[in-house]
Amino acid sequence: DVLDLEALQKALDKLREEKAEMHRERALLDTTKAIVQENIQRFRTVVKLNVGGALFTTSRSTLCRFPDSMLGTMFSGREGIEVPLDDEGCVFIDRDGTHFRTILNFLRTGHLELPKMEPARGEVLREINYYLLDAYVPDSCKEGAQEGPECMYVYTSGSQYIQTHESKVDALLKKHPHLKIASFAVTSFNGVGYATCLARSE
Repeated sequence: DVLDLEALQKALDKLREEKAEMHRERALLDTTKAIVQENIQRFRTVVKLNVGGALFTTSRSTLCRFPDSMLGTMFSGREGIEVPLDDEGCVFIDRDGTHFRTILNFLRTGHLELPKMEPARGEVLREINYYLLDAYVPDSCKEGAQEGPECMYVYTSGSQYIQTHESKVDALLKKHPHLKIASFAVTSFNGVGYATCLARSE
């Protein structure tokens, strides 16, 4: 048989392209892992938080007890999630810190101590909703709540993020029919998709 040099050259070129693509993907994966590890290392042990001017100290593992919650997402170390810091290096959350100690104790123990009297009871439940912890609170603890959340935030990432996100938003709106979508956005970074939705009461 006659050796087809042109076909051989094309095959070699294709192999080179595939090898170069593998190197690029490996470099991207290594970069992503490094960013995640760096973010995790920042909050590996002790985390200091400034919640509306009130200071708290806890551990990253406590904040990540419920990975799908707002705090679990913030401290997951996932790429593309920015954690704001104040001038002293504390993680800043622009929220009234009055009931944040109750939130932290719930994350530490898994048991929610709700005030017996209004309006404090409703205020704590609104904070639970704000931090996306509602799904982890037994319904028995919510009995007697007179108001639903004023707003809720949904965050989703991953390969099937759009379908998953839409399902989350649908479930939220069914559970809290007084909420309406205020904003909805999708984006991607380094091949990973992200979707966010903010729902507010009318």
